Amino acid sequence: MKGISLILISAALLSTANLYAQEAEQAMNNEKPLISFGLIADPQAADKPSAGSRNYRGTGSKLSECVWELNDLKPDSVIVLGDLIDDSEDALFEVIFRLSNLRMPFYTVAGNHDFEAFTSNPQQTYGALTMPDRNYIEKKTDRSNRTWRLIFLDGNRISLYSWPKNSSEYRKAKKYRKEKAPVSPDWNGGVGDEQMQWLQLQLQDAQELKEKVLIFCHFPIFPKDIHNLWDAEELLAIVRNYSCVKAWIAGHNHKGSVDEDSGILFLTMHGMVEGNKNAFGLLEIHGDRLDLRGYGAQPPVSHQMRPDHRPQLTSD
Repeated sequence: MKGISLILISAALLSTANLYAQEAEQAMNNEKPLISFGLIADPQAADKPSAGSRNYRGTGSKLSECVWELNDLKPDSVIVLGDLIDDSEDALFEVIFRLSNLRMPFYTVAGNHDFEAFTSNPQQTYGALTMPDRNYIEKKTDRSNRTWRLIFLDGNRISLYSWPKNSSEYRKAKKYRKEKAPVSPDWNGGVGDEQMQWLQLQLQDAQELKEKVLIFCHFPIFPKDIHNLWDAEELLAIVRNYSCVKAWIAGHNHKGSVDEDSGILFLTMHGMVEGNKNAFGLLEIHGDRLDLRGYGAQPPVSHQMRPDHRPQLTSD
């Protein structure tokens, strides 16, 4: 009888241990992100001496380290938030070559410095960055079968550096800045009315399809800052109206920032070119939050996502 009791007790303990192991495994699985994205901002590579805190020649080794780490982390894809180079066509192709060693898709947006590679024909920049268009979308499905619409905006559409100076587009840009942001620097730009309308159509469609949206642009729009787009206030008013928008993710302002408005995360990544430390991140999406795992100089971020809702229709 004593032997049988010991066997029963052992079986009970084993069963309990198995139950705890299953619960622990379930907890670990629940903590796995539903989908994740590598984020890189402002490598600004150049074969020239450092200027201030900008370590141009250090970008090559930082990018190699970043690519190695991201290949180990295995995000769904990687987003490069512009300013791959400072002012050289050769440097641009070197950066693209390094990024081609990623074992997952990577997507880019154009930054203001990227146009320095093709000063005689700045519009060549988009093709050199392997972009399918100046603004575009990609859709990704997470582990819970939710669709994420990634919207890539061109903050250089209306600018003083992305068009030849004798062009009508350049003259239009001068007028646009005078009307929208007369004291904003020449190295900023705007998305323009046409692209703004395109963005609204994308957000309306995503809201109807119950998709979740991440917006990527080289330039931030919030909080107020000298680095913001010329038409930042109009864009902020648009994204506030769509609960499908979960984050606006940018570069350009190398010191980075984190803020929130209307439940939307406004994340500006730290510039990789700055100093001797690397800087990149892994954005992990969980059921109700966005977590950024920061590497090097990039600090971590955790943001509770606002709940989805359908727009309330009002009548007079």
